[in-house]
Amino acid sequence: MSHYTYRVKAVNASGSSAYGNPVTVAISGSPAGCHIDEPTGSVTKNLGDTLLVKVSASDPDGVERVKIYLSGVEKMSDSSSPYELSLPLTNAGTFTLTAKVKDLLGNYTDSDNSRTITVNGGTTTTVTFYSVGVHDGYVDESSETSNVGGTNVATLTTGTALRVGDTGARKQRKSIVSFDTSTLPDTAVVTAATLKLKRGGGIGTPTSLGSLIVDIKNISAGFGTSLNLEKIDFEAAASASSVGTLNYPATTNAWATAALNTNGTARIAKTNHTQFRIRFATDDDNDSADDYLG
Repeated sequence: MSHYTYRVKAVNASGSSAYGNPVTVAISGSPAGCHIDEPTGSVTKNLGDTLLVKVSASDPDGVERVKIYLSGVEKMSDSSSPYELSLPLTNAGTFTLTAKVKDLLGNYTDSDNSRTITVNGGTTTTVTFYSVGVHDGYVDESSETSNVGGTNVATLTTGTALRVGDTGARKQRKSIVSFDTSTLPDTAVVTAATLKLKRGGGIGTPTSLGSLIVDIKNISAGFGTSLNLEKIDFEAAASASSVGTLNYPATTNAWATAALNTNGTARIAKTNHTQFRIRFATDDDNDSADDYLG
């Protein structure tokens, strides 16, 4: 890197002059170099495999990190030489593997080569899980606009044991359903998932509350501090919010179905339980009457 110092001289009409403060400018030398060393050519893998990627990188200004991409989407980075990464292949298809090096000044240089990576879909298996009833139930808001849980009900066994909507006290009502998904293989790649709930009844006009939204939680304690239904499940942070929208079941015994988006499928637990929180988009409709689906 070269450094140059500049000063500006100003001269007025009378011939008087003065110099400004010096400014030093650093000019980088040769650009960074980046090359994919491994794989050495096109590669075919199976879904769930890992791909070893080795990249050589250099720069006279120093290398901060190397990043690797599949078809333009950043996947991993490494800040320590040698730059070797084990890339999980979580989607089937054909992709272009590229790399970039970032120098210490924040400049990026693309790799001078690329590789074609083909990921076969592998074997597709469909499994069905039923919710664990002792962990299911609903939670009412403590008071209108409090946004925290006040009462939880996990003991009902009727067709409306799960309730979503609002109450006559203008409190929002949310339901929790829990599934033991720990039997999924650790190497499984969840490509699609659907949540289905059957309507057992209802009261009022819950259609006034908008869409039926699905949140997901995928840690061993569920939304709260345990898998059991708790008041805190009402407001506890989700692993991902709005991962699906249930269609409105117009009649008793009709199914409400939601296809999870990629944020949802990526968070289905393989070592413990997966919980879903069901809520309407609108917290309450202010009509001072119970409106809920069960």
